[in-house]
Amino acid sequence: GRDGQRGLGWDVARRLVAGGSAGMIACACTYPLDLVRTRLAAQTTVRHYDGLLHALFVIGSKEGPRGLYRGLAPTLAQIGPNLAINFAAYETLSKLAKEHELGERVPPAIVSLACGSTSAVVSATATYPLDLVRRRLQ
Repeated sequence: GRDGQRGLGWDVARRLVAGGSAGMIACACTYPLDLVRTRLAAQTTVRHYDGLLHALFVIGSKEGPRGLYRGLAPTLAQIGPNLAINFAAYETLSKLAKEHELGERVPPAIVSLACGSTSAVVSATATYPLDLVRRRLQ
């Protein structure tokens, strides 16, 4: 709603779209680094990669540029909802705290910390099964 209006209205839907879109764009841009991190962590007895740059080069050479984005679709399917819920929950909780003048009774930093922590727990809990599937597909 507009400034001064109470209630949630379409704000939550807009926040879901904004958070999900921003998260998916950022994820697509940084995905090769996440893929390499996962592959480096999966190395146990046999070392295939000597570090970040070596892994990027080897994966790009052997699997092609598409290899750097292997598993992107399930990642976007997990990250989009996770960040959408996180952003929408944080902004909604912050708006409700402001409407109820919570910041005047509790230090604003504590209100922000509570809103952020709550939104992170809500989004992680809601999307944990998707994260598990995504990591298995990498």
